[in-house]
Amino acid sequence: MLKVNTRPLRYLPTAWDPTGRPTRWGSGEEKGIDVLIALDMVVGAIDDTFDVAVLVSGDTDLLPAVERVIGVGKRVENAVWWPDHQPGHPLRPKGRSIWCHRLTSDRFHYLRDDTDYAQVGARSETL
Repeated sequence: MLKVNTRPLRYLPTAWDPTGRPTRWGSGEEKGIDVLIALDMVVGAIDDTFDVAVLVSGDTDLLPAVERVIGVGKRVENAVWWPDHQPGHPLRPKGRSIWCHRLTSDRFHYLRDDTDYAQVGARSETL
């Protein structure tokens, strides 16, 4: 079953008019997704809904969730962007090692999937 969780983007102002009203906006930030990922991983591990979690993120804020999932007895693998000719930054839980899938630009283009899963999930809910 595919379940898509989305969160609204938050745009931070970068310029203001003389009255203090924003006139220009920076790039969007998605807030709260890391919390949803952590919750899904931990609840799924406790409820025994998966055997292996593959976390596609290098966000160290997710390490406590990774450590808890491992503590429940589940396997966790990590996939992180690995810039060409530079060291990547895989997640490293305390006292444990996890498999890291290094996503180079070649591998990114090979695996790239432009499917809008929010739309796929919306269509499957109406069927």
